[in-house]
Amino acid sequence: MFRCYPNPEPAKNLYRQILEKATEIGWPRRRIDAQIRLNEIAIQLNAPDDLGEVEQSLKRILDEAENNKYKLGIARCQAALASLFSKQKARDEACFWATQAIYEYDRLGMSDEAEEMTSLYKSCSISMS
Repeated sequence: MFRCYPNPEPAKNLYRQILEKATEIGWPRRRIDAQIRLNEIAIQLNAPDDLGEVEQSLKRILDEAENNKYKLGIARCQAALASLFSKQKARDEACFWATQAIYEYDRLGMSDEAEEMTSLYKSCSISMS
């Protein structure tokens, strides 16, 4: 689920600490989660044209989540990609990633998150009509 951080700096610092500690102790799932959250903050703070690095980072994280068979990480990463492309007004890509996230969240029984992505998907579909 994409989070909006009213005061993102403390969250950014905390997620950086989590990332550092998770890397240090070899905890890949927490490392993946922290990286996704840091990218969500970057999506929130940056202009749409400044997000190319975020896209590459999220795709690397998605590969890592898939390699670790971390289904929640996969879903969260797909949702972050959907939000990224939505912000960039890249509707086809936003709809694609929202669809992927809906599928994963449904499989995990996470109906609130699936509904959030369904709303994003509907907004993409309407914009493309």
